[in-house]
Amino acid sequence: IILLVLLIPVRFPEKSMTFLAVLIAAIYMRTALAVSKKGPLFYLGEISFSLYLIHYPVIKIYDELHPNVNSIIRATLLMLIALAISILNHVLIENRFRYMKYRNRIGSLATYLISLILVGVLLITIKGHYV
Repeated sequence: IILLVLLIPVRFPEKSMTFLAVLIAAIYMRTALAVSKKGPLFYLGEISFSLYLIHYPVIKIYDELHPNVNSIIRATLLMLIALAISILNHVLIENRFRYMKYRNRIGSLATYLISLILVGVLLITIKGHYV
């Protein structure tokens, strides 16, 4: 897609370029769908909500604990940590609640909320202030 956009002259109006970009993206998604069913991209889509929830706290906590580290190694490490925690969150929390019988949900929800409170208290006491 990037190569095609670079090769197309800039003279085209914005709406034509937008339409072309959307058309190319749609073709790409259609072909990727046929190739990636139950593959790594499919699994990444499965855990994407967990990844969305986890990535920012991981970055903030890491930066709080290691403020002067800024490199490719940092970015790679943060991606791996966020991915690992997201997989655990998806398997142990999301799927557990999604496929749980109704009568067990209230006890599990209470346990989950208590654990969130304990993690918050732990984070506050690590540095003596909010992260």
